Amino acid sequence: MNNFNFIFVFICLLFLTNRNVHGQCSSNVLSQYFNGSVIGIKVIYFESGSVSYMIGNSLYSAQISSDLFNINSFNSISSSNVDCSRSNNRQPFDVNKVSLPFSDARSLLISRNGAVSMNIKGIKLEFQLSYCSSSMAIGVANNSIPYTFYFSFNQNSQFGLSCNDTNVVTETPKPNNKNITISSNIINQWTTNNINYYQFDGIIENKSKKVIKSLILSSSVQLRDDSSIWDLVRINNNNQQPSTFTLPSYVNQIAIDSKYKFGFITKSDRNPTFNIVSVTYQ
Repeated sequence: MNNFNFIFVFICLLFLTNRNVHGQCSSNVLSQYFNGSVIGIKVIYFESGSVSYMIGNSLYSAQISSDLFNINSFNSISSSNVDCSRSNNRQPFDVNKVSLPFSDARSLLISRNGAVSMNIKGIKLEFQLSYCSSSMAIGVANNSIPYTFYFSFNQNSQFGLSCNDTNVVTETPKPNNKNITISSNIINQWTTNNINYYQFDGIIENKSKKVIKSLILSSSVQLRDDSSIWDLVRINNNNQQPSTFTLPSYVNQIAIDSKYKFGFITKSDRNPTFNIVSVTYQ
């Protein structure tokens, strides 16, 4: 089935399912997705005569947020992106023109009571899901555009993967996991206004036999301020402990047997511990 037929059938199924919606979303309807499992989410919306289709994965973790949050950058394709197929037919939903609508983990948040916050390429949208079924919800955003969400316990992979690519798998590593190691060491120290500051270099090493697509870390590190960490993105605010971090949106992967470097500034010379909350492998 080509991309256009797949999207068309999928949209039709969503609207047929709409006949069974329960009405106003409540915590009871969405609560099944707040059990700590990785949730596959698909989003469809219509804008300016085009259909956009987003897929990705979200997670609820009490340590990080009370909401479902984005754990790896969602992919989006649009009917306005047209390419020529091998048979020389014009083909909408070109998978060679995939966009990344969300820049970080907090760019898509869904609460238990159906409140949605989305930041799509700098445009902030906030709205309430108005109609829900056990696996689908619909809400109209403050830009007057309806968004349809489809929830599943099956994780989504990326658009455009070849048939030989394996699916994305997210897991919570066991304690003392040796497949991924995180270390840090002091590279600089100075004193300002009688306060000592320490600059660390951190290294994430992928010793597994899989490509890391995304990573969520937890640490009680006391940063100098919110801007004092780079090449990692903080998910919660500086007042919440432990702090949680993820890879920046521009980091697509950590390859097998490779190292990823980040840095931070603290007020303590003690090496902080970074624990792995979840990891998504390719």
